[in-house]
Amino acid sequence: MITFKNQLALVVYFTLFGIFLAATYDILHYYLRRWKVKAALGYVIQSIYWLGMVFVACLYAFRVSEGLISIYTFFFFFAGGLIYRALLRFGLHSDLERFSRGARKAYGFIKKWLSELVYSRELALLFLKVKSTIKKKLLKIKRRKKSESK
Repeated sequence: MITFKNQLALVVYFTLFGIFLAATYDILHYYLRRWKVKAALGYVIQSIYWLGMVFVACLYAFRVSEGLISIYTFFFFFAGGLIYRALLRFGLHSDLERFSRGARKAYGFIKKWLSELVYSRELALLFLKVKSTIKKKLLKIKRRKKSESK
């Protein structure tokens, strides 16, 4: 028998998990639109997302409620999603924009740092010299073949 206190705790847990589901779906949908993913690929990605989330939701509900998954579990998931849509969604897109800008800056910094670490300036100059030498030799061979064919 589940006590009222435990049921109230389950309601809070399931509602928070519903908010989590709605927020993660909103983030997924935001990035699919931002990256201009084709419709068919978007449906495949969303299907994979929902299959994974159904699995995670069932595991979560099973563990939190100690094996007693009732019908109101999914009702409170839905209620949490509605609460997210009604109250919490508005600031998410601006936060995602700021996060994306910060991630791009961090990626640029790390990429620059790693490229300087992996490829020294001398090595880059050597690659450029080798590239230009090969290009000159190929042009020379191409001219020679062109002059021979005339």
